[in-house]
Amino acid sequence: MGLRFIFMLTRNDRTVEDASKQLQTALRLGVRHIGFKDIGLPTDQLMALNAVIKAGGATSYLEVVSLDRDSEIVSARAAAEIAVDVLLGGTRVDDVLPLIAGTDIQYCPFPGRIVGHPSVLEGSIEEIVESARRPRRGRACMALTCWLTGPRKTFQLL
Repeated sequence: MGLRFIFMLTRNDRTVEDASKQLQTALRLGVRHIGFKDIGLPTDQLMALNAVIKAGGATSYLEVVSLDRDSEIVSARAAAEIAVDVLLGGTRVDDVLPLIAGTDIQYCPFPGRIVGHPSVLEGSIEEIVESARRPRRGRACMALTCWLTGPRKTFQLL
């Protein structure tokens, strides 16, 4: 899979209103991994963004913003309806996989324990690694991010 820079058409965990304009700039600059959230724009506009991303030769990503199970399921259904290439985030693999079964969506949930909004990955490195190693049904990878949270490092592992 390799490391991918994903240009997100978002601000404050919402897809921006001028996402279509920003998308054109990103494609013109050669960006090939472009994502958005299912919050901020109506589904029909997200479907249109997704179509332009794919027509431009890029890979589309929808990132889950949800912390609770019901909202995560809504996001997974939106990913299937919009037909994105990759669904990022969330932690409820067993709930999400049946919703994207029969699609070509690659699913990359987060390992570990996600808290707060914007989300923070909590737990020791050992706990996070153990979460990432846990057997999972179906087609799933682990999303990779690394950031600093206050004085301690917090990791998400692929």
